[in-house]
Amino acid sequence: MNLLLLASVLTAVLARLATARREAATEEAWVATDRRRLFYRALLTDVRAAKEIRLFGLGTLLHARMIDSLTAVSHARLSVTRRGALQQSGLALLGAVVTGAGTVVVTTNIATGGSSVGDLVLFLSAVAGVQTGLSSVVLQLGESVRAVRLCAGKSTLVKLLCRFYDPQRGTITWGGVDLRELDAAALRARIGVVFQEFMTYDLTAAENIGIGQVSQLGDRSRIVEAARAARADDTVAALPHGYDTVLSRTHADDGEQAGVTLSGGQWQRIALARCLMRTDAELIVLDEPTSGLDAEGENRVHDTLRRHTRGRTRLLISHRMSALRGADVIVTLADGRIAEQGSHDELMDAGGEYARLFRLQAGGYQDARVR
Repeated sequence: MNLLLLASVLTAVLARLATARREAATEEAWVATDRRRLFYRALLTDVRAAKEIRLFGLGTLLHARMIDSLTAVSHARLSVTRRGALQQSGLALLGAVVTGAGTVVVTTNIATGGSSVGDLVLFLSAVAGVQTGLSSVVLQLGESVRAVRLCAGKSTLVKLLCRFYDPQRGTITWGGVDLRELDAAALRARIGVVFQEFMTYDLTAAENIGIGQVSQLGDRSRIVEAARAARADDTVAALPHGYDTVLSRTHADDGEQAGVTLSGGQWQRIALARCLMRTDAELIVLDEPTSGLDAEGENRVHDTLRRHTRGRTRLLISHRMSALRGADVIVTLADGRIAEQGSHDELMDAGGEYARLFRLQAGGYQDARVR
Protein backbone atom coordinates (compact mmCIF):
# COMPACT_ATOMS: atom_id res chain seq x y z
CA MET A 1 0.00 0.00 0.00
CA ASN A 2 2.85 2.35 0.81
CA LEU A 3 4.40 1.65 -2.57
CA LEU A 4 1.08 2.38 -4.30
CA LEU A 5 0.76 5.67 -2.42
CA LEU A 6 4.34 6.60 -3.36
CA ALA A 7 3.66 5.75 -7.01
CA SER A 8 0.59 8.00 -7.05
CA VAL A 9 2.66 10.85 -5.57
CA LEU A 10 5.40 10.53 -8.20
CA THR A 11 2.83 10.29 -10.98
CA ALA A 12 1.16 13.50 -9.80
CA VAL A 13 4.47 15.37 -9.63
CA LEU A 14 5.55 14.28 -13.12
CA ALA A 15 2.11 15.05 -14.57
CA ARG A 16 2.07 18.55 -13.09
CA LEU A 17 5.57 19.29 -14.37
CA ALA A 18 4.53 18.14 -17.84
CA THR A 19 1.44 20.35 -17.70
CA ALA A 20 3.46 23.35 -16.54
CA ARG A 21 5.93 22.87 -19.38
CA ARG A 22 3.09 22.73 -21.90
CA GLU A 23 1.56 25.90 -20.43
CA ALA A 24 4.89 27.71 -20.59
CA ALA A 25 5.55 26.48 -24.12
CA THR A 26 2.10 27.64 -25.20
CA GLU A 27 2.62 31.11 -23.75
CA GLU A 28 6.03 31.31 -25.41
CA ALA A 29 4.73 30.14 -28.77
CA TRP A 30 1.78 32.54 -28.83
CA VAL A 31 3.38 35.60 -27.21
CA ALA A 32 3.81 37.36 -30.57
CA THR A 33 0.13 36.84 -31.42
CA ASP A 34 -0.93 38.12 -28.02
CA ARG A 35 1.23 41.21 -28.48
CA ARG A 36 -0.50 41.88 -31.79
CA ARG A 37 -3.85 41.65 -30.00
CA LEU A 38 -2.70 44.28 -27.51
CA PHE A 39 -1.36 46.38 -30.37
CA TYR A 40 -4.68 46.36 -32.22
CA ARG A 41 -6.56 47.12 -29.01
CA ALA A 42 -4.26 50.07 -28.29
CA LEU A 43 -4.80 51.43 -31.81
CA LEU A 44 -8.57 51.19 -31.49
CA THR A 45 -8.51 53.23 -28.27
CA ASP A 46 -5.72 55.70 -29.12
CA VAL A 47 -6.98 59.18 -29.93
CA ARG A 48 -3.88 59.81 -32.05
CA ALA A 49 -4.89 57.00 -34.38
CA ALA A 50 -8.58 57.98 -34.46
CA LYS A 51 -8.21 60.36 -37.42
CA GLU A 52 -6.68 57.83 -39.78
CA ILE A 53 -8.91 55.02 -38.52
CA ARG A 54 -11.97 57.10 -39.41
CA LEU A 55 -10.57 58.47 -42.65
CA PHE A 56 -9.42 55.13 -44.03
CA GLY A 57 -12.21 53.09 -42.46
CA LEU A 58 -9.77 50.91 -40.51
CA GLY A 59 -12.03 50.21 -37.53
CA THR A 60 -13.53 46.98 -38.86
CA LEU A 61 -10.16 45.66 -40.07
CA LEU A 62 -8.36 46.34 -36.79
CA HIS A 63 -11.22 44.99 -34.71
CA ALA A 64 -11.34 41.80 -36.80
CA ARG A 65 -7.61 41.26 -36.46
CA MET A 66 -7.79 41.84 -32.72
CA ILE A 67 -10.57 39.25 -32.40
CA ASP A 68 -8.68 36.77 -34.61
CA SER A 69 -5.58 37.10 -32.43
CA LEU A 70 -7.62 36.77 -29.25
CA THR A 71 -9.42 33.71 -30.60
CA ALA A 72 -6.20 31.97 -31.63
CA VAL A 73 -4.50 32.55 -28.28
CA SER A 74 -7.61 31.61 -26.31
CA HIS A 75 -8.02 28.35 -28.21
CA ALA A 76 -4.38 27.41 -27.58
CA ARG A 77 -4.67 28.17 -23.87
CA LEU A 78 -7.99 26.36 -23.60
CA SER A 79 -6.54 23.26 -25.23
CA VAL A 80 -3.74 23.11 -22.67
CA THR A 81 -6.18 23.77 -19.83
CA ARG A 82 -8.49 20.96 -20.96
CA ARG A 83 -5.62 18.51 -21.19
CA GLY A 84 -4.42 19.53 -17.75
CA ALA A 85 -7.92 19.15 -16.34
CA LEU A 86 -8.16 15.61 -17.73
CA GLN A 87 -4.83 14.72 -16.16
CA GLN A 88 -5.84 16.19 -12.81
CA SER A 89 -9.13 14.29 -12.94
CA GLY A 90 -7.25 11.06 -13.60
CA LEU A 91 -4.89 11.75 -10.72
CA ALA A 92 -7.78 12.54 -8.42
CA LEU A 93 -9.40 9.24 -9.39
CA LEU A 94 -6.10 7.43 -8.75
CA GLY A 95 -5.89 9.05 -5.32
CA ALA A 96 -9.43 7.98 -4.55
CA VAL A 97 -8.63 4.39 -5.62
CA VAL A 98 -5.54 4.31 -3.39
CA THR A 99 -7.49 5.71 -0.45
CA GLY A 100 -10.38 3.28 -1.04
CA ALA A 101 -8.11 0.26 -1.40
CA GLY A 102 -6.19 1.19 1.71
CA THR A 103 -9.39 1.68 3.65
CA VAL A 104 -10.65 -1.76 2.58
CA VAL A 105 -7.36 -3.40 3.64
CA VAL A 106 -7.31 -1.72 7.05
CA THR A 107 -11.01 -2.40 7.62
CA THR A 108 -10.49 -6.09 6.77
CA ASN A 109 -7.62 -6.23 9.25
CA ILE A 110 -9.86 -4.63 11.89
CA ALA A 111 -12.51 -7.30 11.26
CA THR A 112 -9.94 -10.08 11.67
CA GLY A 113 -8.40 -8.46 14.73
CA GLY A 114 -5.12 -7.55 13.03
CA SER A 115 -5.68 -3.78 13.31
CA SER A 116 -7.60 -1.37 15.49
CA VAL A 117 -9.97 1.48 14.66
CA GLY A 118 -7.11 3.81 15.56
CA ASP A 119 -5.08 2.34 12.68
CA LEU A 120 -7.86 3.27 10.27
CA VAL A 121 -8.00 6.84 11.61
CA LEU A 122 -4.20 7.08 11.38
CA PHE A 123 -4.22 5.80 7.78
CA LEU A 124 -6.90 8.23 6.63
CA SER A 125 -5.13 11.13 8.38
CA ALA A 126 -1.82 10.18 6.75
CA VAL A 127 -3.41 10.02 3.29
CA ALA A 128 -5.07 13.42 3.76
CA GLY A 129 -1.81 14.96 4.94
CA VAL A 130 0.16 13.55 2.04
CA GLN A 131 -2.40 14.70 -0.51
CA THR A 132 -2.57 18.21 0.96
CA GLY A 133 1.20 18.56 1.03
CA LEU A 134 1.48 17.08 -2.43
CA SER A 135 -0.96 19.62 -3.87
CA SER A 136 1.14 22.51 -2.55
CA VAL A 137 4.40 21.04 -3.79
CA VAL A 138 3.02 20.20 -7.23
CA LEU A 139 1.50 23.65 -7.69
CA GLN A 140 4.75 25.31 -6.63
CA LEU A 141 6.74 23.15 -9.02
CA GLY A 142 4.40 24.07 -11.83
CA GLU A 143 4.66 27.79 -11.14
CA SER A 144 8.45 27.53 -10.89
CA VAL A 145 8.68 25.88 -14.30
CA ARG A 146 6.42 28.51 -15.88
CA ALA A 147 8.34 31.34 -14.21
CA VAL A 148 11.69 30.04 -15.41
CA ARG A 149 10.42 29.63 -18.97
CA LEU A 150 8.64 33.04 -19.01
CA CYS A 151 11.57 34.91 -16.74
CA ALA A 152 13.88 34.63 -19.78
CA GLY A 153 14.27 38.00 -21.66
CA LYS A 154 15.88 41.40 -21.48
CA SER A 155 12.90 43.19 -19.93
CA THR A 156 12.61 40.39 -17.38
CA LEU A 157 16.20 41.14 -16.37
CA VAL A 158 15.19 44.72 -15.54
CA LYS A 159 12.32 43.50 -13.37
CA LEU A 160 14.64 41.14 -11.53
CA LEU A 161 17.15 43.92 -10.89
CA CYS A 162 14.36 46.06 -9.42
CA ARG A 163 13.17 43.10 -7.30
CA PHE A 164 9.66 43.16 -8.74
CA TYR A 165 10.09 39.43 -8.27
CA ASP A 166 12.94 37.16 -7.21
CA PRO A 167 14.79 34.63 -9.39
CA GLN A 168 13.61 31.03 -9.12
CA ARG A 169 17.12 29.78 -9.78
CA GLY A 170 20.53 31.37 -9.32
CA THR A 171 21.27 34.67 -7.61
CA ILE A 172 21.72 38.36 -8.41
CA THR A 173 24.25 40.11 -6.20
CA TRP A 174 24.99 43.77 -5.50
CA GLY A 175 28.45 44.25 -4.06
CA GLY A 176 28.55 40.56 -3.25
CA VAL A 177 25.21 40.63 -1.40
CA ASP A 178 22.21 38.68 -2.68
CA LEU A 179 19.45 41.12 -3.69
CA ARG A 180 16.96 39.03 -1.70
CA GLU A 181 18.79 40.03 1.45
CA LEU A 182 18.40 43.76 0.75
CA ASP A 183 15.37 45.86 1.61
CA ALA A 184 13.36 46.21 -1.62
CA ALA A 185 12.46 49.89 -1.10
CA ALA A 186 16.05 50.84 -0.24
CA LEU A 187 17.33 48.92 -3.27
CA ARG A 188 14.95 50.65 -5.66
CA ALA A 189 15.96 54.04 -4.30
CA ARG A 190 19.48 53.29 -5.57
CA ILE A 191 18.28 52.59 -9.13
CA GLY A 192 17.06 54.83 -11.94
CA VAL A 193 15.16 53.14 -14.76
CA VAL A 194 13.63 54.04 -18.10
CA PHE A 195 11.32 51.15 -18.89
CA GLN A 196 10.60 50.20 -22.47
CA GLU A 197 6.90 50.58 -21.70
CA PHE A 198 7.20 53.79 -19.67
CA MET A 199 4.20 55.59 -18.24
CA THR A 200 2.67 58.84 -19.46
CA TYR A 201 0.91 60.60 -16.59
CA ASP A 202 -1.97 63.05 -16.88
CA LEU A 203 0.03 65.59 -14.87
CA THR A 204 1.95 68.76 -15.65
CA ALA A 205 5.24 68.51 -17.49
CA ALA A 206 7.09 69.43 -14.28
CA GLU A 207 5.27 66.72 -12.32
CA ASN A 208 5.84 64.11 -15.03
CA ILE A 209 9.57 64.69 -14.60
CA GLY A 210 9.67 65.44 -10.87
CA ILE A 211 7.96 62.24 -9.75
CA GLY A 212 11.17 60.45 -10.61
CA GLN A 213 12.37 61.73 -7.24
CA VAL A 214 9.29 62.62 -5.21
CA SER A 215 11.32 64.34 -2.49
CA GLN A 216 12.41 66.92 -5.10
CA LEU A 217 9.02 67.34 -6.75
CA GLY A 218 8.91 71.02 -5.75
CA ASP A 219 12.47 71.77 -6.86
CA ARG A 220 11.90 73.44 -10.24
CA SER A 221 15.59 74.04 -10.88
CA ARG A 222 16.32 70.33 -10.41
CA ILE A 223 13.47 69.42 -12.76
CA VAL A 224 14.75 71.81 -15.42
CA GLU A 225 18.25 70.37 -15.06
CA ALA A 226 16.94 66.84 -15.59
CA ALA A 227 14.97 67.99 -18.64
CA ARG A 228 18.10 69.53 -20.11
CA ALA A 229 20.09 66.37 -19.48
CA ALA A 230 17.42 64.38 -21.34
CA ARG A 231 17.26 66.95 -24.18
CA ALA A 232 13.61 67.60 -23.30
CA ASP A 233 13.93 71.25 -22.21
CA ASP A 234 13.23 72.70 -25.68
CA THR A 235 10.07 70.60 -25.98
CA VAL A 236 8.78 71.68 -22.57
CA ALA A 237 9.69 75.33 -23.11
CA ALA A 238 7.60 75.36 -26.30
CA LEU A 239 4.44 74.20 -24.48
CA PRO A 240 1.68 76.79 -23.87
CA HIS A 241 2.48 77.06 -20.15
CA GLY A 242 5.95 75.59 -20.13
CA TYR A 243 6.57 73.22 -17.24
CA ASP A 244 3.09 73.96 -15.86
CA THR A 245 1.35 72.62 -18.96
CA VAL A 246 -0.88 69.61 -18.31
CA LEU A 247 0.18 66.68 -20.50
CA SER A 248 -3.19 65.05 -21.02
CA ARG A 249 -5.88 64.61 -23.62
CA THR A 250 -8.64 64.22 -21.01
CA HIS A 251 -7.79 66.66 -18.21
CA ALA A 252 -7.27 70.41 -17.95
CA ASP A 253 -5.34 72.47 -15.43
CA ASP A 254 -6.91 74.37 -12.54
CA GLY A 255 -7.47 77.34 -14.82
CA GLU A 256 -9.47 75.14 -17.21
CA GLN A 257 -6.73 75.34 -19.83
CA ALA A 258 -6.88 72.36 -22.18
CA GLY A 259 -4.16 69.77 -21.86
CA VAL A 260 -1.52 69.06 -24.49
CA THR A 261 -0.43 65.71 -25.93
CA LEU A 262 3.13 64.86 -26.93
CA SER A 263 4.59 62.66 -29.62
CA GLY A 264 6.15 59.31 -28.79
CA GLY A 265 9.69 60.67 -29.03
CA GLN A 266 8.84 63.67 -26.84
CA TRP A 267 7.29 61.43 -24.20
CA GLN A 268 10.41 59.26 -24.29
CA ARG A 269 12.56 62.27 -23.44
CA ILE A 270 10.21 63.13 -20.55
CA ALA A 271 10.55 59.56 -19.25
CA LEU A 272 14.32 59.81 -19.52
CA ALA A 273 14.30 63.11 -17.61
CA ARG A 274 12.19 61.42 -14.92
CA CYS A 275 14.90 58.78 -14.53
CA LEU A 276 17.67 61.39 -14.40
CA MET A 277 15.98 63.10 -11.45
CA ARG A 278 17.72 60.43 -9.38
CA THR A 279 21.13 62.06 -9.33
CA ASP A 280 22.28 59.80 -6.50
CA ALA A 281 21.28 56.54 -8.23
CA GLU A 282 24.19 54.11 -8.38
CA LEU A 283 22.71 52.12 -11.26
CA ILE A 284 20.98 53.57 -14.31
CA VAL A 285 18.98 51.05 -16.36
CA LEU A 286 17.87 52.13 -19.83
CA ASP A 287 15.57 49.71 -21.67
CA GLU A 288 15.37 50.89 -25.31
CA PRO A 289 15.53 54.56 -24.15
CA THR A 290 15.77 56.09 -27.63
CA SER A 291 13.58 53.80 -29.74
CA GLY A 292 11.23 56.70 -30.56
CA LEU A 293 13.98 59.14 -31.60
CA ASP A 294 15.57 59.82 -34.95
CA ALA A 295 19.26 59.07 -35.53
CA GLU A 296 20.43 62.60 -34.65
CA GLY A 297 18.28 62.75 -31.53
CA GLU A 298 19.48 59.33 -30.42
CA ASN A 299 23.12 60.30 -30.83
CA ARG A 300 22.65 63.54 -28.84
CA VAL A 301 20.85 61.75 -26.01
CA HIS A 302 23.52 59.07 -25.69
CA ASP A 303 26.29 61.69 -25.65
CA THR A 304 24.46 63.50 -22.85
CA LEU A 305 23.87 60.28 -20.94
CA ARG A 306 27.55 59.38 -21.06
CA ARG A 307 28.43 62.71 -19.46
CA HIS A 308 25.56 62.73 -16.99
CA THR A 309 26.09 59.19 -15.70
CA ARG A 310 29.88 59.33 -15.51
CA GLY A 311 31.07 57.47 -12.42
CA ARG A 312 27.89 55.39 -12.21
CA THR A 313 27.00 52.01 -13.65
CA ARG A 314 24.84 52.28 -16.76
CA LEU A 315 23.00 49.25 -18.14
CA LEU A 316 21.75 49.89 -21.67
CA ILE A 317 19.38 47.39 -23.25
CA SER A 318 18.81 47.85 -26.96
CA HIS A 319 18.39 46.14 -30.31
CA ARG A 320 20.20 49.04 -31.96
CA MET A 321 23.82 47.96 -32.27
CA SER A 322 25.03 51.51 -32.87
CA ALA A 323 23.87 52.50 -29.38
CA LEU A 324 25.84 49.65 -27.79
CA ARG A 325 29.13 49.98 -29.63
CA GLY A 326 30.82 52.21 -27.03
CA ALA A 327 29.90 50.06 -24.01
CA ASP A 328 32.70 48.68 -21.84
CA VAL A 329 31.08 45.23 -21.81
CA ILE A 330 28.43 43.97 -24.24
CA VAL A 331 26.35 40.92 -23.35
CA THR A 332 24.32 39.12 -26.00
CA LEU A 333 21.18 37.29 -24.85
CA ALA A 334 19.79 34.42 -26.92
CA ASP A 335 16.82 32.35 -25.77
CA GLY A 336 17.10 33.81 -22.29
CA ARG A 337 20.77 32.86 -21.87
CA ILE A 338 24.07 34.70 -22.17
CA ALA A 339 25.40 33.72 -25.57
CA GLU A 340 28.54 35.85 -25.54
CA GLN A 341 30.11 38.87 -23.86
CA GLY A 342 33.02 41.21 -24.42
CA SER A 343 33.88 44.54 -26.03
CA HIS A 344 32.64 45.50 -29.48
CA ASP A 345 35.96 44.63 -31.11
CA GLU A 346 36.18 41.30 -29.28
CA LEU A 347 32.68 40.26 -30.29
CA MET A 348 33.18 41.33 -33.90
CA ASP A 349 36.39 39.27 -34.05
CA ALA A 350 34.54 36.28 -32.55
CA GLY A 351 32.06 36.34 -35.42
CA GLY A 352 29.11 35.24 -33.28
CA GLU A 353 25.52 36.45 -32.93
CA TYR A 354 26.51 40.03 -32.08
CA ALA A 355 28.71 40.31 -35.15
CA ARG A 356 25.94 38.88 -37.34
CA LEU A 357 23.36 41.35 -36.05
CA PHE A 358 25.77 44.28 -36.24
CA ARG A 359 26.67 43.55 -39.86
CA LEU A 360 22.99 43.02 -40.69
CA GLN A 361 22.04 46.44 -39.34
CA ALA A 362 25.11 48.16 -40.75
CA GLY A 363 24.35 46.71 -44.16
CA GLY A 364 21.29 48.92 -44.42
CA TYR A 365 23.48 52.03 -44.19
CA GLN A 366 26.37 51.00 -46.40
CA ASP A 367 26.73 52.47 -49.86
CA ALA A 368 29.34 51.51 -52.39
CA ARG A 369 29.90 55.21 -53.11
CA VAL A 370 30.99 55.83 -49.51
CA ARG A 371 34.66 55.12 -48.80
